[in-house]
Amino acid sequence: MTRTSPRPAAGDARGFTLIEVLISLVILSVGLLGLGLLQAQSLKTSYSSNHRTQATNLAYELLDEMRSNRRLAFRYSYIAPGDFGSINPLTCDPARVTPPGGDVVGDDIAGWECQVVRTLPGATAQVTMPFNGVDGDVQIQIIWQDRRFNNTADQGNTFALSTEL
Repeated sequence: MTRTSPRPAAGDARGFTLIEVLISLVILSVGLLGLGLLQAQSLKTSYSSNHRTQATNLAYELLDEMRSNRRLAFRYSYIAPGDFGSINPLTCDPARVTPPGGDVVGDDIAGWECQVVRTLPGATAQVTMPFNGVDGDVQIQIIWQDRRFNNTADQGNTFALSTEL
Protein backbone atom coordinates (compact mmCIF):
# COMPACT_ATOMS: atom_id res chain seq x y z
CA MET A 1 0.00 0.00 0.00
CA THR A 2 1.09 3.47 -0.77
CA ARG A 3 0.77 6.26 1.63
CA THR A 4 -0.93 9.39 0.55
CA SER A 5 -1.18 12.58 2.45
CA PRO A 6 -4.56 13.32 3.85
CA ARG A 7 -6.66 15.72 1.88
CA PRO A 8 -7.79 18.89 3.56
CA ALA A 9 -11.39 19.02 4.49
CA ALA A 10 -13.72 21.00 2.30
CA GLY A 11 -13.89 23.82 4.87
CA ASP A 12 -10.10 24.40 5.03
CA ALA A 13 -8.93 27.47 3.11
CA ARG A 14 -6.08 27.46 0.66
CA GLY A 15 -3.99 30.60 0.01
CA PHE A 16 -4.56 34.03 1.53
CA THR A 17 -7.81 35.59 2.50
CA LEU A 18 -8.73 39.13 1.59
CA ILE A 19 -8.28 40.29 5.21
CA GLU A 20 -4.73 38.92 5.34
CA VAL A 21 -3.84 40.70 2.10
CA LEU A 22 -5.28 44.01 3.35
CA ILE A 23 -3.38 43.75 6.65
CA SER A 24 -0.10 43.08 4.84
CA LEU A 25 -0.74 46.05 2.51
CA VAL A 26 -1.32 48.33 5.52
CA ILE A 27 1.92 47.14 7.16
CA LEU A 28 3.84 47.59 3.90
CA SER A 29 2.41 51.09 3.31
CA VAL A 30 3.32 52.23 6.85
CA GLY A 31 6.88 51.00 6.29
CA LEU A 32 7.16 52.75 2.93
CA LEU A 33 5.74 55.96 4.39
CA GLY A 34 8.39 55.82 7.12
CA LEU A 35 11.12 55.39 4.49
CA GLY A 36 9.76 58.37 2.55
CA LEU A 37 9.79 60.58 5.64
CA LEU A 38 13.32 59.43 6.43
CA GLN A 39 14.43 60.37 2.91
CA ALA A 40 12.83 63.81 3.16
CA GLN A 41 14.54 64.49 6.50
CA SER A 42 17.84 63.32 5.03
CA LEU A 43 17.50 65.79 2.15
CA LYS A 44 16.76 68.67 4.53
CA THR A 45 19.75 67.82 6.69
CA SER A 46 22.14 67.48 3.76
CA TYR A 47 20.92 70.82 2.37
CA SER A 48 21.65 72.48 5.71
CA SER A 49 25.01 70.73 5.95
CA ASN A 50 25.95 71.99 2.49
CA HIS A 51 25.24 75.58 3.55
CA ARG A 52 27.32 75.16 6.70
CA THR A 53 30.22 73.84 4.60
CA GLN A 54 29.92 76.80 2.22
CA ALA A 55 29.92 79.24 5.15
CA THR A 56 33.02 77.58 6.59
CA ASN A 57 34.84 77.81 3.25
CA LEU A 58 33.86 81.46 2.83
CA ALA A 59 35.08 82.39 6.31
CA TYR A 60 38.44 80.69 5.80
CA GLU A 61 38.78 82.30 2.37
CA LEU A 62 38.30 85.76 3.88
CA LEU A 63 40.78 84.92 6.63
CA ASP A 64 43.35 83.95 3.98
CA GLU A 65 42.75 87.24 2.19
CA MET A 66 43.25 89.11 5.46
CA ARG A 67 46.52 87.31 6.09
CA SER A 68 47.76 88.02 2.58
CA ASN A 69 47.04 91.76 3.06
CA ARG A 70 48.13 91.86 6.69
CA ARG A 71 49.24 95.49 6.58
CA LEU A 72 45.72 96.57 5.54
CA ALA A 73 43.86 93.87 7.47
CA PHE A 74 42.02 96.44 9.60
CA ARG A 75 39.97 97.42 6.53
CA TYR A 76 38.30 93.99 6.47
CA SER A 77 36.61 94.89 9.76
CA TYR A 78 34.46 97.30 7.73
CA ILE A 79 32.38 94.31 6.62
CA ALA A 80 29.03 94.70 8.39
CA PRO A 81 25.57 93.11 8.03
CA GLY A 82 24.16 96.29 6.49
CA ASP A 83 26.44 95.92 3.44
CA PHE A 84 24.62 92.87 2.10
CA GLY A 85 21.13 94.28 1.57
CA SER A 86 22.14 96.26 -1.52
CA ILE A 87 24.01 93.43 -3.26
CA ASN A 88 22.15 91.86 -6.16
CA PRO A 89 23.31 88.23 -6.47
CA LEU A 90 22.38 88.15 -10.16
CA THR A 91 24.52 91.10 -11.26
CA CYS A 92 27.56 91.03 -8.95
CA ASP A 93 30.75 89.53 -10.31
CA PRO A 94 32.83 87.74 -7.66
CA ALA A 95 35.66 86.98 -10.08
CA ARG A 96 36.71 90.56 -10.73
CA VAL A 97 40.34 91.13 -11.58
CA THR A 98 41.95 94.03 -9.79
CA PRO A 99 43.33 96.56 -12.27
CA PRO A 100 46.92 97.77 -11.76
CA GLY A 101 46.97 100.39 -9.03
CA GLY A 102 43.46 99.40 -7.94
CA ASP A 103 42.20 98.91 -4.43
CA VAL A 104 43.07 95.28 -3.71
CA VAL A 105 41.37 95.13 -0.31
CA GLY A 106 38.23 96.87 -1.58
CA ASP A 107 37.99 94.45 -4.49
CA ASP A 108 38.61 91.49 -2.17
CA ILE A 109 35.80 92.64 0.11
CA ALA A 110 33.39 93.29 -2.76
CA GLY A 111 34.15 89.92 -4.35
CA TRP A 112 33.80 88.09 -1.04
CA GLU A 113 30.52 89.79 -0.18
CA CYS A 114 29.22 88.86 -3.61
CA GLN A 115 30.20 85.21 -3.07
CA VAL A 116 28.45 85.19 0.30
CA VAL A 117 25.23 86.54 -1.22
CA ARG A 118 25.37 84.14 -4.17
CA THR A 119 26.19 81.07 -2.11
CA LEU A 120 23.99 81.39 0.97
CA PRO A 121 20.31 82.46 0.98
CA GLY A 122 19.64 85.72 2.82
CA ALA A 123 23.22 85.89 4.08
CA THR A 124 24.97 88.64 5.98
CA ALA A 125 28.37 88.75 7.63
CA GLN A 126 30.36 90.73 10.11
CA VAL A 127 34.08 90.97 10.83
CA THR A 128 35.44 92.31 14.10
CA MET A 129 39.09 92.71 15.03
CA PRO A 130 41.29 94.71 17.38
CA PHE A 131 41.61 98.43 16.90
CA ASN A 132 45.16 98.31 15.53
CA GLY A 133 44.24 95.52 13.08
CA VAL A 134 47.65 93.88 13.35
CA ASP A 135 47.52 91.41 16.18
CA GLY A 136 44.86 89.82 18.31
CA ASP A 137 41.73 87.85 17.65
CA VAL A 138 39.66 88.21 14.51
CA GLN A 139 36.01 87.14 14.51
CA ILE A 140 34.18 86.37 11.28
CA GLN A 141 30.48 85.69 11.62
CA ILE A 142 28.27 84.58 8.73
CA ILE A 143 24.48 84.35 9.16
CA TRP A 144 22.10 82.89 6.57
CA GLN A 145 18.47 81.82 6.33
CA ASP A 146 17.64 78.13 6.12
CA ARG A 147 13.95 78.00 5.27
CA ARG A 148 13.95 74.37 4.18
CA PHE A 149 14.99 73.12 7.57
CA ASN A 150 12.49 75.23 9.48
CA ASN A 151 9.37 76.74 7.95
CA THR A 152 9.72 80.06 9.77
CA ALA A 153 11.25 82.81 7.67
CA ASP A 154 13.39 84.13 10.52
CA GLN A 155 15.26 80.89 11.15
CA GLY A 156 18.91 81.88 10.89
CA ASN A 157 22.00 79.73 11.02
CA THR A 158 25.29 81.18 12.17
CA PHE A 159 28.86 80.18 11.55
CA ALA A 160 31.43 82.01 13.66
CA LEU A 161 35.19 81.76 13.26
CA SER A 162 37.53 83.24 15.85
CA THR A 163 41.28 83.08 15.36
CA GLU A 164 44.45 85.03 15.82
CA LEU A 165 45.58 86.95 12.78
